[in-house]
Amino acid sequence: MKEIMSVRLDQNRIKALEQIHEATKIPMTELLRQGVDRVIETYYIYIPDVEFRKQLNIVIQDSEDYLRRLANED
Repeated sequence: MKEIMSVRLDQNRIKALEQIHEATKIPMTELLRQGVDRVIETYYIYIPDVEFRKQLNIVIQDSEDYLRRLANED
């Protein structure tokens, strides 16, 4: 299940995301998801729930598979 979340970004970050989107055609929402995934990967060890960490591994792997598919759509 997905939930909607609001995030405030400064103009430089928005501009950078827009330019990355234009160059790669990756949707901005997907770029933001990738950023969140990187934070989760970095701080993964701080998640105390072991079962939840196992579930996150599956989600992170799904995201990586999606990126590989996107990269091969050229």
